[in-house]
Amino acid sequence: MPTPSHSLRKLKSPEPVCEYSGAETEIEERQFSWPGFGGLGGGSGGCNRYEVISARGTGELQAFPTGNRGTVDGILNAVSGGSNYEVMYPAIADFLNGPRQGARDLLSHVQSTLSSCPDTKFVLVGYSQGAMVVVNAENDNSLPVDSVVATILYGNPYWRAGQPENAGTATIGSGSAALTGIRTPEAYRAKTHDVCNRGDNVCTSIGSLVAHLGYSTSPQQAESINFAVSQLRAAGIQ
Repeated sequence: MPTPSHSLRKLKSPEPVCEYSGAETEIEERQFSWPGFGGLGGGSGGCNRYEVISARGTGELQAFPTGNRGTVDGILNAVSGGSNYEVMYPAIADFLNGPRQGARDLLSHVQSTLSSCPDTKFVLVGYSQGAMVVVNAENDNSLPVDSVVATILYGNPYWRAGQPENAGTATIGSGSAALTGIRTPEAYRAKTHDVCNRGDNVCTSIGSLVAHLGYSTSPQQAESINFAVSQLRAAGIQ
């Protein structure tokens, strides 16, 4: 396992709210930047060729969140020259301010990366509230569309049936936050895999949390990895 570069500060984690449960614990909040399985190779001047930016779901710890892990690792294993950044935000049950806070961190990180590595491309991955983080960032004009090659969303509360970017088994319903009107911008739709499975009550408002918790072991995870890999290769990153 690569050793992450990080900055540390102490915080007290909240009682997990939606996806995970557990006792209140003292943890270290870390800003991770994982070298990809291809290291820093393939870029110029020490720059990564691409980066997978991952935003975790409600209740997941900042350190080593699991909801997106299989997708992130699958992409990094398949395409050399990448790294992973975990979005810094509380991931508590504040669904108005949390996604905005996460989006600000995502945007700041992208801008900082591009200032020194202007050719780096990005794959955005968001699970549950993390999907809201990603969609909010995409609705900010400061995110350069051409630098984002793929977006993968799982259990997106903004999900709506019948959209061209939709993936997964769900065909009806709408997410718990769909009435906000926030949605994937037109410029990102062709490069987005918005995965919502039947019975996920977070993205369809029908069913339970069982389906919402099942993406990491579903066939849709492999499909999403393949989608991101194909998008990277189409962008010239082999």
